[in-house]
This record gives sequence, structure tokens and C-alpha cells, in this order.
Amino acid sequence: MRAPAVDLSARLAELGISRELYPFEGRVHRVEARDGRGALSMSYLDEGPEDAPVVVLVHGNPAWSIF
Repeated sequence: MRAPAVDLSARLAELGISRELYPFEGRVHRVEARDGRGALSMSYLDEGPEDAPVVVLVHGNPAWSIF
């Protein structure tokens, strides 16, 4: 199940990045922690044809895929 899209426009504008340079829709998957201390979240992009091979690229925080 895909998470709903997140509007990145305000954050991109803060960084001076145009939507033409970064046309992707961000998504955030949240999971409630079992110990009740809140939710864990992971941001991701889900782009390309659904029948294409899957590629997973992972980077650390505070990196962002555009950088």
C-alpha cells in the first residue's frame, strides 16, 4: 500500500530548488512504535513504471535525495 503523497513545495522553495529540478512526489511511511513512544517514519520516492525492476537506495539523515 502506497502512503499518501507529501507536498514538498514549501520545503523546496525554502532551499531555492525549483519543481523542474525535483519533480518527484515524496511519501512518508509511518509505523507506531510498539512501546507507545510515538511513530517511526521513513520518507521515500515511488517513481517509474510499476512493472520495472525495483531499485532501493538508502541514505542517512540529514541527507536528502536531491543532494
